[in-house]
Amino acid sequence: MPRRPLILTQAEVFADSNGGKRLVAFLTATMMVIEGREGIVD
Repeated sequence: MPRRPLILTQAEVFADSNGGKRLVAFLTATMMVIEGREGIVD
């Protein structure tokens, strides 16, 4: 079975209000590289 690279990523979204920053969203995701599969295009 071929190995597929996994990419772990995080993102944070902040809102600026009244001179301060506040965290309003946080994302954690795992993505997998898919190459050479029928029906998958860039």
